[in-house]
Amino acid sequence: MDRKYRAISDKYNVKISFVDITESLSEICRLQKTNVYATKQLSKVVIDTCLLGLNLKDKDTKIATSYKGDGLMGHVIGEYNDDFIRGYCQNPDFKIEQFDLKSELDKDSQAIGVSGILQVTRKRKKQSPFTSNVEIISNSIDVNFMYTMSKSDQIKTFLCSNVDINSNNIIASARGIAIQILPLIAEETIEELEDKFGSIEKLQKKISSGDVKEIIKLLIEDAKILEIGGIRFSCSCSKENAKNAIFLLGEDQIEDIKNKNEDLEILCDFCMKKYIVTVKEIIDEKSS
Repeated sequence: MDRKYRAISDKYNVKISFVDITESLSEICRLQKTNVYATKQLSKVVIDTCLLGLNLKDKDTKIATSYKGDGLMGHVIGEYNDDFIRGYCQNPDFKIEQFDLKSELDKDSQAIGVSGILQVTRKRKKQSPFTSNVEIISNSIDVNFMYTMSKSDQIKTFLCSNVDINSNNIIASARGIAIQILPLIAEETIEELEDKFGSIEKLQKKISSGDVKEIIKLLIEDAKILEIGGIRFSCSCSKENAKNAIFLLGEDQIEDIKNKNEDLEILCDFCMKKYIVTVKEIIDEKSS
């Protein structure tokens, strides 16, 4: 079962969030039919989105991230809402032959991209959404999410995700950690933490396997676990949402649908569920 962990350290004045969402991401990537490179990068976007959500004060806030890089995967989306997650990739099974073998960029970087926009949307119930946009500055998804948090929240955060995939393109482990530095912390303490965690690559190795509570204690020796809970994949699509999508079309297009008298099949991009909306339903909805 996928888990979330929240902890705090009085010694270092930090908040710690940790997720292990291996099962959920295995299902998401199965539905998206991702190749091995898209599996890894989509998983990292969803993990980091999840960590963003766990760091929010208000648990009723939905987080949606839109990673629009210039890579072969195209547009990638991650969503976290009340311990439910989902993800989407525009080109999940791009052709491996599209890699530029002469490029200085590795294949992971060519898959996700090294420039573009990372958009983060926060939506509280019954309130208008708040959206922030930052430029993608690195080939590392983790670095770009940390940059987003520093710009939008003005809070320094150490963030790291790790995805291990076996030879059959099955996710063996998908974990992430965010260590958020609270206000008024001394600069020397920040430097101590930076030395303790090392590079993102070193941190990835530390969180990749083992008991999560022990990992947190190993990284922050006085950490107190405040919460352990479940997280799972769940899609928020519905027949009602499918009908609403049709009514976003122009009047001419809706009239054309009526004239053809053909039922519409709407496919959810996240879970691949199909919804049939009949012409009668469209007419009844428009006349109500």
